[in-house]
Amino acid sequence: MKVGDVMTRDVEFVGAEATVAEAAAAMGDLGVGALPIGATDDLQGILTDRDILFRVVARGLSNTEVLVGDVMTTTIFSCRQEDSISTALNLMGARNLRRLPVLDANGRVVGRPGHPRRPLAHHAAGERPDPARGAGAVGGAGIGRFTRSRAGRRSHAGCARGPSLRRAA
Repeated sequence: MKVGDVMTRDVEFVGAEATVAEAAAAMGDLGVGALPIGATDDLQGILTDRDILFRVVARGLSNTEVLVGDVMTTTIFSCRQEDSISTALNLMGARNLRRLPVLDANGRVVGRPGHPRRPLAHHAAGERPDPARGAGAVGGAGIGRFTRSRAGRRSHAGCARGPSLRRAA
């Protein structure tokens, strides 16, 4: 089964210039623990509930004054619609991720794996590892992470199969 078969296609974005309070309110309204920052074709980062907790609340900062762009995570791991569920789960497990944007072939955000009431792992029961790629490894080109340079350019570093991932240059 592919990620595209089980992904949620409704993805709400927030701008980097929004306040953390505005983003937190949107997260609560949508019932999500993370929001992508930017736009469908310009993914700049991701803001998670943990980002808010550790980068704003724990430091005693004001959520009405801190901007999302100042506390968002800019290293973004992602998967493609055509990737297997096992591949996405391997990446999430290897990197201790709970959220993973789904990209199309052009690098645009088109969804997120799973559904809040049916996590991605529930869909993977019938999948088998690919024996041609080694024990425990599953296939999946397109899995990787984006990093945003200080100049604002986005680069993509692909992911090796299974738990051993390549780092972005």
